[in-house]
Amino acid sequence: MTRRRRPPLYKRPTSLIASIGLVGSCVTVIAFNASANPPDPRATDIRALAYEALKSDPATSHYARGQTFRTRAIQQEKDGDRHIRMDRYYKGLPVIGGDLVLHMAGDGGLKGISQTLASAPDFDIQPALSVEKAWTSAFKHSPLREPAQGGKATKGVARSGKDSTRQARAGSRLVVWAGKQQPRLAYENVIRGVRADSTPAEVHTYVDAENGKVLGTRDRYMQEQGSGNTLYSGQVKLETNRGRQGGFELTDATRGGMTTLDADNQCAPQDPDPNCRSDASGGPGGGGGPGGGGGPAGPGGPQDPAGGGDGPGNGQDRNGPGEDSAEGGGTVFGAGPLPTLRGDTERYCLKGVPVCYGADQQDRQPEEIPSTGGGDGQDDGTGQGQGGGDNGNPLGVPGAKPVVSDDNTFGTGNASDRSTVAADVHFGASQAWDYFQEKFGRNGFGGDGRGPTLYTHYGDGVVNAFADPQSFTAVFGDGDGQNVKPLTELDVVAHEMGHLVTLSNNALSEQGEPSALNESTSDIFGAMAEFFTNSPNDPPDFLLGEDLEGDAQQKRLQRFMDRPSRDGRSPDCFSPGVGQLDPHDGGGVSNHFFFLLVNGSGESEFGNSPTCDNSQVKGIGNEAAEQIWFRAVTTYFTSNTGFLDAREGTLQAATDLFGQDSTEVQTVAEAWDAVNVK
Repeated sequence: MTRRRRPPLYKRPTSLIASIGLVGSCVTVIAFNASANPPDPRATDIRALAYEALKSDPATSHYARGQTFRTRAIQQEKDGDRHIRMDRYYKGLPVIGGDLVLHMAGDGGLKGISQTLASAPDFDIQPALSVEKAWTSAFKHSPLREPAQGGKATKGVARSGKDSTRQARAGSRLVVWAGKQQPRLAYENVIRGVRADSTPAEVHTYVDAENGKVLGTRDRYMQEQGSGNTLYSGQVKLETNRGRQGGFELTDATRGGMTTLDADNQCAPQDPDPNCRSDASGGPGGGGGPGGGGGPAGPGGPQDPAGGGDGPGNGQDRNGPGEDSAEGGGTVFGAGPLPTLRGDTERYCLKGVPVCYGADQQDRQPEEIPSTGGGDGQDDGTGQGQGGGDNGNPLGVPGAKPVVSDDNTFGTGNASDRSTVAADVHFGASQAWDYFQEKFGRNGFGGDGRGPTLYTHYGDGVVNAFADPQSFTAVFGDGDGQNVKPLTELDVVAHEMGHLVTLSNNALSEQGEPSALNESTSDIFGAMAEFFTNSPNDPPDFLLGEDLEGDAQQKRLQRFMDRPSRDGRSPDCFSPGVGQLDPHDGGGVSNHFFFLLVNGSGESEFGNSPTCDNSQVKGIGNEAAEQIWFRAVTTYFTSNTGFLDAREGTLQAATDLFGQDSTEVQTVAEAWDAVNVK
């Protein structure tokens, strides 16, 4: 057998110096003397110069007729040098392994190229092998089992029958395979299933389109376990994934591919928040090849037994006297005004986002959330454009990018490290996922096993976070940089994940009493997820957002489930006007109900909770109470459920779970009576 000569490590054109090879085990490293490329007045148009460089020396760049390129990323050094990472296409087909990095000087001169491609592809793209035969080859090499309904795996492998085979097929496309040998026309067949340990997998198998030979495989989710040094939860374990360009990224294949991104302090396009920017500057996009295959009432009530301050409020006197009233005010964990923190913000919620932090609902004029993905391979001018078929940036935030760590450790425990709060979000969402799965058997927040996309560092000085069920995303602002810290505390993150749960069932709309119940539901799940996590760095309690403010006495961002009126805005007791309040304030009624249901009235480990009718309630504990609330939300609540409806729904849920004459049913009724819902 004749051995193919390996291409020389240095292929020397007339102006050779040195460079570094990046990809693959067989690396061709090519470099040019920058002095041979005099300064060009068009140096600011880096993409145009990059394409000129590719075409000027085809023997070196392997540029040939039929090829196009897409700019994937641009990295700029402090000295002005830039590294342009590009994907290669041949006759419209992506060249797997044909990507390259152009190293450009600050003046626009080409310094070198890093690539592994041995030669330019030059062949007809009509396959001799049928797609069915390619699937046969792919399944022979697949160790995956098909995923079954409910999130568990079947015992049979993916190829064990026609139905399971069809279910496991996630997509197929023609590509050019450029491995260590000459480029070949190939099928890329994507099989989705689960590994033997029941973790999800997505295996891409490349099959020679001429003879059916398997040329190579790659697993999209190469799951790793990393660690995080968070701002709020201390040191934690994180599920991560090896990045496409090296290092490790915050993608969790064990939880539906849940991904945490860095929004680069930018926002979704058309977000009218004045603290948002959506820069999409840069030169023209590169010559795009096609995107990748689409883969798969009145005052009154008892005095607080603890003494001092008002008794339970009813939401009529928003800032009445008492030691616990707060000036200014403002709410978070959904859609409420922050007049002190965000006085210039009147309208900035996005259409389909009823659960954003910090917007006044009454005058809100929503904006549309753009969607991305699907095949145009456009570049955004920053090198972070989204390729077709990979909906990795569903909100279309221009600067969004993966959070990457070289050593699989994210954060330092200090907010100055951008990956610190990303670790908080990734950890908080994973704990919320496990909470819903272990407590209620729910397969992900939407019940379909799909992981959300989470954006950290959203906007510039944004004192806000929100969840969007339409795009299945959540975003988290960095705070104001003064008194308010990043909104990534575990109970806040779990609060947002709770919105994805509630709204995936079309329960509790964004107006009136249903909206108040919606916010309260997320408060409840946020608190219960904190108990589930039981972190010594953030001990569980019935407070929400207690660590967000440097001056916690201001109480603008906190919620108090034992006596909601402690914030100076929220009612402890129901009255006919509660539905007209900001939903985060109105949710105090059901927060108070839930606290009484769990802990009872009067003094407890977690607060001193009075009742509105001087009654006494004996609590039933976290386990029973959370089961009742979850069943009510997912089984009986609708988009128009109000407080009286919620009473009926929770009574029915308690009856289902514990029996009509149970203590739990009796306590549910007593707790609602105690907050005037009767």
